[in-house]
Amino acid sequence: MIVEGKAWGSTPPPKRGWVLFRWLVVGLLLAIPLVLGGLALKDHFDQAKARPILQADWGAVHHALTARLRQAGPIEVGQVWATHDRQLCGVVNGKSSFGGKTGMVRFYAVDRQPVLKFEAGVTGFEEAFEPCMKDHWLVVKEGSQETGFCATKEGDKVCNRIRF
Repeated sequence: MIVEGKAWGSTPPPKRGWVLFRWLVVGLLLAIPLVLGGLALKDHFDQAKARPILQADWGAVHHALTARLRQAGPIEVGQVWATHDRQLCGVVNGKSSFGGKTGMVRFYAVDRQPVLKFEAGVTGFEEAFEPCMKDHWLVVKEGSQETGFCATKEGDKVCNRIRF
């Protein structure tokens, strides 16, 4: 049955504005993964370019930590990572002013010189270490980020841990 030039039961064609809006939505949904993929690829290339520089910086910081902590054997270091601003951060088995080990403590580096938590004071250190906690851009040395005595090799033997 035809009523006023239209077949019975057919719907009118969509308005032009809605058609454009639908194509815009589809285009955006397709563009978002492409943009995110491009950003991830750029970040990967930035990391590859920064890795040798950060490894050299880590070598200097490791040497400074060894000299400052004056331990008989090699120093025990947990994870070391870099932020997007190329600041090195990590954990190391520190030494107190009495000569005893404090357990794993956090540090960050400024101009290839490490700043340890027990040297800088808790409040000032926590403010300066905040970018390290928020931005784990590139892992320079694998390891644990745990702090305290139980995170050390010696503490691992003594502390009770649940292992699966």
